[in-house]
Amino acid sequence: MDTSQGGKRQNWHNDDLNYAMQPSYQPVLRKYIYSHSGRYRQVQTDPYIREFGLKQPPLIQQLRKILYDYQDDALLKEIIQNADDAGATEVKLVYDGRRINRKCDERFPFRKFFQAPALCVYNNEIFNEKDWEGVTLIYSSVKENDLLKVGRFGLGFKSIFHLTDHVCIISDNRILLIDPFQDEKGRKVCASISLSDVRNCKLFSVEDILKALNGIFGMSKSVFDDGKYPGTIFWFPLRERPSSLSDALYDQHKIESLFKSLQIESTKNLLFLKYLERLEIYILGTKRNSTCLQGDEVVANVESVNSDATGESTESIYARTGVSEGPVLELVFKLEVVDDKNMLEKRRNFLKHIEKLNEHANSDVVCDYNISFKESVKTSGSSVFDTRAETWIVLNLFKVTDMSPSLENLTKMSSCSYRPYVSVATPLKPDNRPFKGHVFCFLPLPQEPKSITGLPVHLNAFFALSQNRRQIKWPSAELEESGMHTDRDLVWNQLLLSEILPYAYALLLRRIVSYSQENTGLQDIVHTLYRSIPDVGMMERRLFKLAKCLFSFIVNDNIFFTANNGGRWINSSKAVFTNFDSFSEDIESISKSVVKILVMYNQNYVQLPEHVQRSLSQFMRFKYFAPEDLSRLLLQNEQYKHLLPEDKLNLLKYFFRYESYIFLKDKELLPLRDGSFTIFSYDLRKVSPVYILDEDTVDLFPGLESKFLLPSISSTMKKHFKAMIKSEYFQVSPLTMETAACLIEHSIRLNARSYEEKVNISGTCLEESWIQKVWKFILTQNCIRLFENIPVVPKYEKRNSEIELLRLTDKLIVKDYPGTLHPLPQGVCEALSHLSVTVLESFPNWLSLDALKKYIFFPTSSSFVMLLDRLQIELQRKGNNTVLEDFNKNCPIEARKELVKYLGKLETSSWTVNSKTLVRQLKLFTESYNCQNHHNEIYSLVSLSENDKITQAKTIPIRLPYRVIVANPDDAKLALHIGVQKLDPVQINIDILKNVKQGHYSKEEVNIFLLFIFDNYDLYQNNVDLVQNLKITPFLKSRINSLECTVGDLFDPTPSQLQQLFLMEDKFPKSFCEEPYISILRRLGLKVNVTFDDLIETAAILHRLSVAKITREIIGVKAKAFMQMMETKARKSYGAVESRISSLKTLKCILWMKQKPTGFPKMIPWFKMDTTLLKPTEVLSDRHIHLVASVMPLVNCSNYTFLAKLFQWNRLPPLDRVLEQLETIITTY
Repeated sequence: MDTSQGGKRQNWHNDDLNYAMQPSYQPVLRKYIYSHSGRYRQVQTDPYIREFGLKQPPLIQQLRKILYDYQDDALLKEIIQNADDAGATEVKLVYDGRRINRKCDERFPFRKFFQAPALCVYNNEIFNEKDWEGVTLIYSSVKENDLLKVGRFGLGFKSIFHLTDHVCIISDNRILLIDPFQDEKGRKVCASISLSDVRNCKLFSVEDILKALNGIFGMSKSVFDDGKYPGTIFWFPLRERPSSLSDALYDQHKIESLFKSLQIESTKNLLFLKYLERLEIYILGTKRNSTCLQGDEVVANVESVNSDATGESTESIYARTGVSEGPVLELVFKLEVVDDKNMLEKRRNFLKHIEKLNEHANSDVVCDYNISFKESVKTSGSSVFDTRAETWIVLNLFKVTDMSPSLENLTKMSSCSYRPYVSVATPLKPDNRPFKGHVFCFLPLPQEPKSITGLPVHLNAFFALSQNRRQIKWPSAELEESGMHTDRDLVWNQLLLSEILPYAYALLLRRIVSYSQENTGLQDIVHTLYRSIPDVGMMERRLFKLAKCLFSFIVNDNIFFTANNGGRWINSSKAVFTNFDSFSEDIESISKSVVKILVMYNQNYVQLPEHVQRSLSQFMRFKYFAPEDLSRLLLQNEQYKHLLPEDKLNLLKYFFRYESYIFLKDKELLPLRDGSFTIFSYDLRKVSPVYILDEDTVDLFPGLESKFLLPSISSTMKKHFKAMIKSEYFQVSPLTMETAACLIEHSIRLNARSYEEKVNISGTCLEESWIQKVWKFILTQNCIRLFENIPVVPKYEKRNSEIELLRLTDKLIVKDYPGTLHPLPQGVCEALSHLSVTVLESFPNWLSLDALKKYIFFPTSSSFVMLLDRLQIELQRKGNNTVLEDFNKNCPIEARKELVKYLGKLETSSWTVNSKTLVRQLKLFTESYNCQNHHNEIYSLVSLSENDKITQAKTIPIRLPYRVIVANPDDAKLALHIGVQKLDPVQINIDILKNVKQGHYSKEEVNIFLLFIFDNYDLYQNNVDLVQNLKITPFLKSRINSLECTVGDLFDPTPSQLQQLFLMEDKFPKSFCEEPYISILRRLGLKVNVTFDDLIETAAILHRLSVAKITREIIGVKAKAFMQMMETKARKSYGAVESRISSLKTLKCILWMKQKPTGFPKMIPWFKMDTTLLKPTEVLSDRHIHLVASVMPLVNCSNYTFLAKLFQWNRLPPLDRVLEQLETIITTY
């Protein structure tokens, strides 16, 4: 409102609603102003009061505020909601990716409204005058008092400016264009024109409109000819450049993302809408030969030709159906309501009934129906559609009666839009995906990671929402706790949850029950009902009141299903409930078996899901089926004995769960291993004991299955049987070790082919696996003593694949046992057979060595020695030597050798006195008689008790100086084990060396002996006497002159530096220069370190070679090595070298620079001299290269720092030499 200078009141209303958007007055304030306009007119007459209007922010700023409040994820839902409010039955969304009408033309300023890329929205209802008015309002709506309108063309619609700057609406007989930027220019924001006047309007171009819309949803030239369009089209050009309204840019990716989010909640979007039946999404592309999905689908085609550089084109425009060339409107998504059993008519009648309500209405309006959806989604990259269907039970309620005063007052308040209209829905046949209930205000509120309600149903109501319609208004925690909130919106939402929605929820549950009586698939419907009952533990705190009220409504309802008498619905007072929540395992199978009993005995049982039982138990009392009830039923008759074994086991589990052992008396439910059942009884005179088997003993007693409890029962059941034993209930007994041993022997007698002399079990049920289990039991229970006289040791005959069982008291040794270091060789087995020992060819690796070492011997050191010990004790006890005589006389030589070799591998610590005594008596060793040479040695077998002198002298490849028992390494090892004194081979070698010096051995024998020593040097290197004798023996010859030398006379020829240093010197050995001999020579004293005396001697040789004019290459190599060695010596011990340097100053041993170095001027001559070597005092360092290089010899001192210091090569050159070079340079240049 405003006044002129004359104080006259200006008009409050803007009559031009079709051309200018209304001011954004707050709705409450506007109502207040209008309702009190008389008061304001009265005040205006006072000359002292000046009236003026409220200042409003610019339109663009208001729209930006709306965009800030309304996120773009809801804009498509707002469009759908508006279409439903208008009564439309179908909505179609199109993304048009063509680039059309892009060229600006001042003649046609409205072309920008028909540009593409764009989002196009169609619905099949037309605008009325209120719609045209409402779409131009901000912060207000024309349907605030409409019983069935949610908010058509209110703030939500303005969120479309997220993606566009210009809005075009075509409906019925006109076009409306909205350009919010006109407000900045002081011009009208909206422009409207009749369809029939478009051709006559100079600012409009029909061609621009048809470029965008021709053939789309019935739009064509004829629409402008007729002046009517039977529907509504919204055209929103996408914003591609930032504007003052928004900097958000939209392209195909963003639009398709909006489409995708809409598809994800597709069925939710239509579930509670009042009229909408179909939702379709199209993409307008440029595909060829696209075929319509269905015959009634319209395909729009626009053919473009003659494109210019600006992207505009002259276009021929046509509309067709079916197959076409050019851009094609391609259907990618379709959701439609399937009209099943006149569902749509029911919904329409419900809405009509509500519209006719008046203040005299005396009954609630209720409508329930099954709504089915068919969804078709086009597979990416193909023409194939994936389809799926869903069916929901929906109950709609418009509450009229039985309302609390608070609720009734709110519904009658004209200033508020409170509608007692609610809906509850649940899927009829839910899939396996978890179902989370959601909250709707006809369209779903924004989804959150956690369910807003925690309910298993969807709730729809006229909730009081936040201004951006994203959240329900709730009181704060403090207000809710105090109950002092008076805000009408908060009170309304609370009353919806406590009065109307619980009642509708209860009606839905009743509807599900009635639906089960009309249709097949009873179990699915029972599941649907129970699933639809809320789980109080999962609900949001704010909804507890809803649950409490709901349960009060259904407490006496027939909502409990019993399968008795063919299945029927009953209330809680007639039901017998089964409760298996406390069962930790086999819940399903136990419940089924108990149910069989209840059915068999005609009981009205009801089995509730856990969440239903938990929730209902807070509001009603249940009669639960108990063990005593089951016991009573089983005693009525013996029908239960015909149950399947698994059912009997489940009944037993049921009793066990409650530890109701007393109720098992005289029930045939005790399971035996042979598959039968016997009665539980206290009287052991009538029944035999039934033993409990552990997992390890389950298969130990073949043929005796009727004596044992069924072993396959669960561990929990076994615990109960053990508790029963502890309490001395019935005939169930524990299996003691003594009983187990007797039963195993009984089983062997029962199943073996023979039992007396040999226990042959081949071909019987006592297979190897059984033997293994028996031994596992024996060893686990540590009861081997109970089986000493029971045949349980397997003997395998590979020749005929038979198995014989032996007793532990039999004397046995195993030939091979996995994990042992030295299996028994065949020769050892044969030798043992001559000592009356029985050898088992093989033995299972699953038997424990430690557990059986007392009874069975194994091929290990300790076990084998125990066997020898036992043999000796046995010989002493019997008092005869028959066994020894048989061995010494008849045992083959090879078998003896194998035995010696094996005995030698035994650990020394394992040997006992008895075992050593036995071995001493066995003829196992070879004696060598005294002879003149090694070609005539004589051998014979002898025991150590006959000759205890033994040596390994046979390894020496020449004649021995003694008469001894010749022992190979195996003999020596065995002798060592049994403590026989033997001669030291090293001493024999020393004695041979002494004999060599005395000439008792030929040169050939000496060479053979030395090679033998070197080959075995590792054995002798620590013997000082032997090493010393080798050091003083001159057995080496020098390389050049073949002089006989000791090791310490020569140098190691391996280092290249020594080879270079001693070039042309007789310093290296002629033989034994390869490995491993050269290493031995080094250890014997072969020289590797050069002394200063050696260097002086080399310097003298260099001096002689220099005088003899040997080739420079040879001298150079030797001199260089000499200088490097001198440098090393000086570096390590400069003082010692300096004290003796005078002896080198007179010798020509220094290699000087004969070649001009790189970088030295080419014109200047280099010093020349015929000799290769010079005395140390005749040269200077190359640091003086620019002073005297032409007149004096120089040495490259980069690697000879200490030599330069020793010989003072860095001293200043004589002045006359410097002047001489200067003259040379002057002369040269």
